[in-house]
Order: sequence, then structure tokens, then C-alpha cells
Amino acid sequence: MTDAYLHIDDYIADKLTASQRLAFEEAMLVDSELRLLVQHYEEVKVASADLLEVELRQTMDDLQVEDRGNDQPTNSKPGKWIVLALVVAGLLTLGYYLSREQQQSPEQYLAQNYSRATIDLERSGDTTALSTRQRADYAYASEDLEAAAQLYYAALGEATSATDSSAVYLMIGRTYLEMGEYEEAIAELKRSSLEEAASISAIAEHMRGY
Repeated sequence: MTDAYLHIDDYIADKLTASQRLAFEEAMLVDSELRLLVQHYEEVKVASADLLEVELRQTMDDLQVEDRGNDQPTNSKPGKWIVLALVVAGLLTLGYYLSREQQQSPEQYLAQNYSRATIDLERSGDTTALSTRQRADYAYASEDLEAAAQLYYAALGEATSATDSSAVYLMIGRTYLEMGEYEEAIAELKRSSLEEAASISAIAEHMRGY
């Protein structure tokens, strides 16, 4: 989505297609200002409406002054100062939320935006009867991430389709992300054609920026 800011209203109203919604949410992951605008949509909308109303009133007052002519005394209207005050207040509020966003630690960001994959696998401790992919999943579920990464690479040789390979690359990317190896995570996630890989890659990009 080339300009996500143009689609905020449609996102809030749930009018985007599935692909557009995914692209918008990926944009929010890397753009803190966009994310804040969405989170505080109602406040921004009300402030914008107030600004528009004040500006319209000021314009009408100016037109009435022109119609009456400059020779008649008129009372000074505070409209422009009200607009300025509202703009300053809005900027200060946005600056406050941005500063809070920037103060968020990497751990807090990851906890808020990322969830580990759910592995449906019984962990009995005996992995001898499992396939390489299942053993990789077992290691991942057990949070033995280094072993999981090695086993997932080995499991690529057992993949029977492009979809299977994409699913394995997705798990490799997840594993590297959780290890804090963000460059490797991004590189492997790009090899996956699954939609989920793009959103997780955006998280890795954000974490790399800390």
C-alpha cells in the first residue's frame, strides 16, 4: 500500500480487502505515527472537525466584513487564535504519544506485536519416531532455538512442495527472530511466499532498528 495514510478511514470501517488490510497492518508495524493515528482515531477525528468548524466560521466572518466594507467598525474575532491553539494542542498531544512510543523497549514492542507459533505436537520426550520437521517443531516448542534452526534447515530437504518449503522458511524466520538474529530472520522470511511471513518480517525490521 503506497500511502497508508489515505486508507485510515477505510481500515477503521473495515472496508479494505484482505490484501489491503494486511498491507496496512504491515505499514503500521514500521510507522509509529500511522499506528498512533489509528489508535487515537476518534480523538483525531473530533479535533479535525473542531478545526474545520472554526476555520469555516472565521471565513464567514471575513466575508461579512468585506461585504460591509472597511469603513464600518467591527469587533475582532478570535477564530484564528483558536485554530492556532488547537493545532498547537494537537501537536503537543501527538508529540507526547510519539515520545512514549519511542521510549518503548524492544522487549515491550515484541511482546505487544509478536506471538510465538503454536505447535500441535505431543512432547513426550521421545523424538526418535518423528520426522525431521516434527523434531524441528519439537525443539521450537521446547524453546531450544539453535537446535530448531538446524533441524528446520534439514527439513527443507524433505519438503515435497513449494508450500511446504515456504512453511519451513517461515519457521526458520520465526526462530531467528526469537533468537535476536534479525538480519537472518528477514533473509529467510523473504524466501517464504506465505502472507504471514511479510508481517513477521516487518516486526524483524522494526526490531533491527532498535
